[in-house]
Amino acid sequence: MKKILVLGAAGQIARQFSQRLLAGTDMELVLYGRNISTRLAALKGDQVSLVDGTFQDQKALMQALQGVDLVYLNAMSDA
Repeated sequence: MKKILVLGAAGQIARQFSQRLLAGTDMELVLYGRNISTRLAALKGDQVSLVDGTFQDQKALMQALQGVDLVYLNAMSDA
């Protein structure tokens, strides 16, 4: 089973992406973002793990990357 890390997972597009993967595949998802454990608590299950963190939190990002086959980044910024 492939494992995908979704960065910025609480965003609208990332949520749609995650829901489609869960509905149509057996891939394991790691959903990463600010307050993800409360914002996306309903998605947590056998296929989904939740990791709270920000893009600036290098330690949390490195931990979330462990065992991941693919990374999806959903970020919009004017910086």
